[in-house]
Amino acid sequence: MSLQNTPSRLAPRDASDAGIFTSLFLRIIYGMAKLRVKLRTPTPMKVQGHQPAVLLGYGLMEESLSRATSLPAALKTLCNLRAASLIGCRF
Repeated sequence: MSLQNTPSRLAPRDASDAGIFTSLFLRIIYGMAKLRVKLRTPTPMKVQGHQPAVLLGYGLMEESLSRATSLPAALKTLCNLRAASLIGCRF
C-alpha cells in the first residue's frame, strides 16, 4: 500500500489483508462506521485496524460516551468540536 494519500505513518488496513476471523471482525466494524458516517470508513479507524483489540476498545469507549446522559447532547457536541479545533483534528 502507498502512503502518498494518507496523513498517517501507517497505511490503512483493508479487511481483505487479515485472517479469517479478523477480516470478518473488520468488515463488520467498517460497515457499522459507514452507516454512522454515511460516506466511507474514516482513515483513523482503518489505521486502528492493525490492532483489532485497540479498535474494539476505542469503539466501545466512543459508544459509551455517545450514550452517556449526564450532559445534554448539544453540550457534548460543542465540547467535541472545541476539543477537535484545539488539537487541529478534522474529524
